[in-house]
Amino acid sequence: MTIWNTLQGHDVVLEQLKKAASRRRLSHAYLFLGPGGVGKKLFAQNLAQSLLCEKTSDEGLEACGICANCKRMQAGTHPDYYQVDCPEGKKSIPIELFVGDEEHRGRQGLCYELSLRPMSSDRKIAIINDAHLMQSEAANSLLKTLEEPPAKSLIILITDREEGLLPTIRSRCQTVHFRALPLEILQSLILSNEYVDSNEDAERLAKLSDGNLEVAFELSQGRLRELSEVIRNSFSKGNINPLKLVPQILEWIEGSGESSEQRRAAFWTVKFMAEQFLHQARHSSSNSAIIDEIQIRLRRLRDAEQQLHEMMPIPLWLEGLIYDLASGMREQPA
Repeated sequence: MTIWNTLQGHDVVLEQLKKAASRRRLSHAYLFLGPGGVGKKLFAQNLAQSLLCEKTSDEGLEACGICANCKRMQAGTHPDYYQVDCPEGKKSIPIELFVGDEEHRGRQGLCYELSLRPMSSDRKIAIINDAHLMQSEAANSLLKTLEEPPAKSLIILITDREEGLLPTIRSRCQTVHFRALPLEILQSLILSNEYVDSNEDAERLAKLSDGNLEVAFELSQGRLRELSEVIRNSFSKGNINPLKLVPQILEWIEGSGESSEQRRAAFWTVKFMAEQFLHQARHSSSNSAIIDEIQIRLRRLRDAEQQLHEMMPIPLWLEGLIYDLASGMREQPA
């Protein structure tokens, strides 16, 4: 079984890199760019294992899975593989992970490790997850390494926010674009990972998550699922009660954490409500008056989403939205 069987939806990217490898034209640095939750990190790890495998050549970009290097990769102990992540509880990747702390500056960290000779392979490979979170000092330290890359080294930066990277860093990496997972593939992954039990629920999660498996998982359990159920229940009764629903949703949003997470929860409120109106439209195709009313409410939701981008206060925003949507809802079918 090939390690690439663990990934779906990125055959084009794999063939692109296989072609470069067969021509011995792999870059010294790649920027893996694309939506979150589509498999960029797993793809990078598989690529690293393939290039570090003792029993396969670079040209095939395949790993045997049984040699010492493959087993070290699987155990997370390969001495020539490095992975930089944003520290837990932090909002940015500090310079210390690249050049060491003040006491060991220049003698520790990723840039120093890449300058050393490989220990058990013929190359060193580094993956930087969420590269847009690098502090400016960390980014500048990495830039020096990218400008003069150590021989037989490969650096992979992973991000879904290209604008968060220095233009000089982007220019020194070969960009590889990853796309959102197709609906049918995402639905299959949702079922195989047992996020939900039925094809109907898997299809719903796939449509809501916009090709993002991480979002699909979040929707299948946890707080987003609670919010979804609150909104679905409010619509199932054929009308919206603002006096009940506004405080109920506002309490949920305010319990989401810091302001950025609260705004994200508000965006999901819009998305879940739009889902319900679209469901109503599909079951009211013969009633043009109801379809017209639903279209008005969908436009109101699009306006509400724009208001969130403009940083309108969430309590005021939510109250206005719910009261507007509630107008005439008793005319809508359950």
